Amino acid sequence: MGFASLYNRSTLPVLSPAERERAQILIVDSDLTIKNALRQALLGGGYGNVWDAPNHLVALKKIEERQITHIIFEARKTNMPVTEFLDGRRHNQPTDVAVDSRGRIWIADAYNSQAPYGPPTAPFLEHASVLRCDPVGPALYRLSRVTHDTLGPRAVLLSADEKILYVADGDIERGDVCQLLAYEVSAAGSLGPAKSLLTFTAVDRGIEGMCLDADGNIIACAGWNKGGAGAMVYVITPQGTIVESHPAPADMPMRCAFAGTDLAELYLTAGDGGLYRATGTGRRGFKR
Repeated sequence: MGFASLYNRSTLPVLSPAERERAQILIVDSDLTIKNALRQALLGGGYGNVWDAPNHLVALKKIEERQITHIIFEARKTNMPVTEFLDGRRHNQPTDVAVDSRGRIWIADAYNSQAPYGPPTAPFLEHASVLRCDPVGPALYRLSRVTHDTLGPRAVLLSADEKILYVADGDIERGDVCQLLAYEVSAAGSLGPAKSLLTFTAVDRGIEGMCLDADGNIIACAGWNKGGAGAMVYVITPQGTIVESHPAPADMPMRCAFAGTDLAELYLTAGDGGLYRATGTGRRGFKR
């Protein structure tokens, strides 16, 4: 059976009633009316616990106090203080994050010439790099830049032992050559020189989303129907060898993740706005 045929797109809720009842949702927004409306809608939909916070700092404190499964935030209304910026500048438009066992947040901070909201109150970073947020105290994080050789990181992923950081780099729409890079991570969190595991052709849209299977392989969604190999899902070894290639269920696949019982279901989002689920792939996600 082809991999694409394992996917099913459905208008039914992905979460079962029992999963919704166990959900712990945090709403981050400074607008009380929006928070109350979301709260009522979520509780009416069978979601068990809904919390709220007026800004990112309070949200981080609440995350430390309780186990949160879902976060809903309104970036246009954030009042994260300028002291949390990098060199006095705002980060660009992050496309992916990974959290390690120490609570450090690795961020793919892709560049975009279009501002994500109204007139900025601070300039955006002039580079597109991997950033990292390190916890330095209760609800306090320090933002730093960890790559200086990336063109436009699209996705980040840590290996099972967290000694390697995989970075999907390059934005084809800006003329970049897309690559899959691997960096050794030191005990202190600094990165070694980049090793290129894969280089895509000039017409291939590179990797947009990655997750890890139980064997340590990288599951990556990449490509588009405009050219190259097309919209694909790849299984890639830690050494960079593609061992499986499967057509994606829709054009411009965006993100992928394992979930469900025993992490045996592979979920994928795509440019058509759809959420797809594959079962019976023979692979399971890595549980951290």
